[in-house]
Amino acid sequence: MNTLRLSATALFLLSALAADSTVFSYGPAPPVANLQGELAGEPTSESVILQSRLTVPKRNADGDAPGTEGTACFEIADNPQLKNARRTPILQATAENDYIIKSKVRGLKPGTTYYYRVVIGPDLGWERMQVGAVRQFRTLVGDQPGPVSFAVVTGMNYARFMQGPADDGQGGVEGEDRRLGFPAFETIRKLKPDFFISTGDSVYYDIPLRGSAKTPDAMRRKWREVFLQPRAMELFSEVPTYWEKDDHDTRFDDCDVTGDRKPSLADGIRIFKEQVPVVDPAEPAPKTYRTHRVSNDLQIWLLEGRDYRSPNAMTDGPKKRSGGRNNWLG
Repeated sequence: MNTLRLSATALFLLSALAADSTVFSYGPAPPVANLQGELAGEPTSESVILQSRLTVPKRNADGDAPGTEGTACFEIADNPQLKNARRTPILQATAENDYIIKSKVRGLKPGTTYYYRVVIGPDLGWERMQVGAVRQFRTLVGDQPGPVSFAVVTGMNYARFMQGPADDGQGGVEGEDRRLGFPAFETIRKLKPDFFISTGDSVYYDIPLRGSAKTPDAMRRKWREVFLQPRAMELFSEVPTYWEKDDHDTRFDDCDVTGDRKPSLADGIRIFKEQVPVVDPAEPAPKTYRTHRVSNDLQIWLLEGRDYRSPNAMTDGPKKRSGGRNNWLG
């Protein structure tokens, strides 16, 4: 399912506005913000997917950032001043897509650092729109030679980090780490990798057991817990990302495609595509298995090990698959 295509209406600027990136006259701060920051995902040598989520201006008492309706677009350029910036179409953020807006930007240059920012507002009145902070990412060099560095992570178990190894809320992290989030994010940021890969279990819908996520709203909250960490926002403001999902961020531990235990497989597939910049929002039936040529020395394959797998109860043998005939793992 392409959530943005179904729930967000692209509203294009008048050609006079699109021709000049200096025409905006930004007014007072609107009652809309993007407290989760931004994500740049799926960089190639000529494209990237930019994403943000519109929220209320201030977190609530339990630290969450409720979403809010509004409009947004992105400005992107090859300089930090965003001179002669391109603009993506204006999108409407709605509850149906968790107030997330994302756009795939094409026509970029290989091996180039790009700078971008989100422009948000409560409606289509440009005098009420505000620009966000300038972020950056680097495109892949493609079939050209060049050094490449990247960070690969898995198992970002936020509940265990904050609450400890048991479900009693004891033994979790303390001090500044509790406020700032995963220390590893800061370590990765200081290493300045070209890109970041999460190979799955970025969230755990089934942990803690007494607070497992079984509905789309609860599943989305798990993603917000990760992305609202200050260290996460700092890292992803500088480093583009790739995302895979595994059992815990599809449904639950060792899940397959069978059974009516919540969350459903359909919800697991839909929420993953919604919450991270993985697939082109304009594609009617996007696939989450894909490959990218990083350089003439490196190509990466990002697999899909959950959507097509054989039932766990199936007798072991050559026909039992972790992928399926429609997926490379098959």
